[in-house]
Amino acid sequence: MTEFADSLALWQDLKETSCIIRTLNNIGSTYFALDELDSALNAFDEALEMHRAYLVESFGPRTKYKQRSKELEDALEGVSDTLCNIAFVYSATGSTAAAKFYLEEALRIQKTLDNDAQVEEINNILYRLGPVEDTCEI
Repeated sequence: MTEFADSLALWQDLKETSCIIRTLNNIGSTYFALDELDSALNAFDEALEMHRAYLVESFGPRTKYKQRSKELEDALEGVSDTLCNIAFVYSATGSTAAAKFYLEEALRIQKTLDNDAQVEEINNILYRLGPVEDTCEI
């Protein structure tokens, strides 16, 4: 984890948002693999917050982007990936409602991107998670 922390600090000094986000996702994935789920969730949450801020700053109403671009599609794909990562953490903790919430948000993005393969994959995961009780676990 020391290498990730060093890498994260370097990217932060350089203000390289996409590299910071990628590093945070790598940190979250490593924590997930180590079964340190709270730390994984913290890293993924930070990555998601940065993704969303980047989308607003880069593609919001006051930008030059008025139509869909490859850069926007890549940014949305990254948000979807991070949402799925968060969902996997919640699923591992038994919080099925929270997992489904994040997967459904990722699904909406993939539908918007017309990414049929990802839509099918997320739908399959949602199906395997089964029905959720009426209680809110988020």
